[in-house]
Amino acid sequence: MKVSAPIPARRFPALLTAASAALLMGWCGSCLAQADEALPLFLTTSLTLMHDSNLARTPERQSDTVRAAALAAGLNKSYGRQTYLLYGRLTKNQYNRFAELLDNDGKNLNGKVSSEFMSNWLVTLAGQYDENLNSLQDNVIVGNSVQSQVIRNIRRYRDTNLSVQYGKSGLWSVVGKLDKNDLTFSEQQEQNADQTSQSLRVYYSPSDLLRFGVGPRFVKTEYPNRTTSKTVEDSNLDFTTDWRVSGLSSLNALLSLRDTKYTDASGQSTSKGSTTGSLGWVFTPRGSVSYSANLSRRTSSDRANGGAGGLASITTDYITNSVALGANWQATAKIKVGANYTRNMYDSSRTVNYSPAQLAFLNSEDSTDSHQDTYSLDVQYQLMRSVELGCNLAKYNQTRGIGRNEYDGHSTSCSASLTLD
Repeated sequence: MKVSAPIPARRFPALLTAASAALLMGWCGSCLAQADEALPLFLTTSLTLMHDSNLARTPERQSDTVRAAALAAGLNKSYGRQTYLLYGRLTKNQYNRFAELLDNDGKNLNGKVSSEFMSNWLVTLAGQYDENLNSLQDNVIVGNSVQSQVIRNIRRYRDTNLSVQYGKSGLWSVVGKLDKNDLTFSEQQEQNADQTSQSLRVYYSPSDLLRFGVGPRFVKTEYPNRTTSKTVEDSNLDFTTDWRVSGLSSLNALLSLRDTKYTDASGQSTSKGSTTGSLGWVFTPRGSVSYSANLSRRTSSDRANGGAGGLASITTDYITNSVALGANWQATAKIKVGANYTRNMYDSSRTVNYSPAQLAFLNSEDSTDSHQDTYSLDVQYQLMRSVELGCNLAKYNQTRGIGRNEYDGHSTSCSASLTLD
């Protein structure tokens, strides 16, 4: 039960202010012209019951049952050449075993405004705010016990982004994006981060079924409560492809060439190059059945000073390769069945270097390979237009690796929702 969110953009105030003013002026004019139209609003209430046999994902299993009652509302409306999307959700999460520690209220708010102007321009301004309990398995591991993972760590995420596109049809288009976000935790505040990113991508579309894209992307992440890896700067060159092979099959691919620079509080820097990417495929041989397959490769690194009174520097590099397979079957007009399998393969290496030459004999390097498997089956039943029922069964396991527990378990959940629109 995780949440994510947007933050006011402080780095590009003039640009965001100008774009917001233009969108607001267009919106007001359209509002006056279409004030008599009914607003496309919806309201959803839902209740979910979930039982997990290993809630904290640790070798020492402890199960728990969680109840989540949610209220969500949204708006999706077009006024002339403007489109407005707004979505909000409040969730009350209650635990049985860990009630006093983990009971929490989740909050999520998303908004987006897009406006077309002149003949070939599109501007989109979006924001997000999320607040919820951090997933227990994502808490930094201090040991292998349940107590090291089960902590009340509230995660807050805020994001604001602006996108400007030139070229809505034809062979060529250009998209520029600015993004500002921050992430904070009530506990483990060394993970707090402020991030900005800028990207520019040129697209070439030789047909309606095929599109290529290429462009640079720069991401700067600052960790205010760290002394090592205090600033991480990624310079990426992205190559993308979207291809609808036929009416039955589509492919999308991303390849990123990345150079990462790590800077500590004293201004010392190190750099590392890597290649990341993803490949996705969707196949629908029949109208009622569809299959999907996704491959991805991600990299990340942690750098820290510690041990021997701070004389040792520790570098941990992670490579994560993922495979996700899925199948969906629309059994009847009211029943939908889905099955999914995901494997995450972790290749981790840790290097410890001591700064005094006299201690160089203590330097060490080790590596581990570990993996995580998740199987799930879900069924949805549309009892009537406004009422939906659903159940999910999942089984998971993970092997031990650097910074990762060994665990296994299963979870079951069922939900019911009522939507008024």
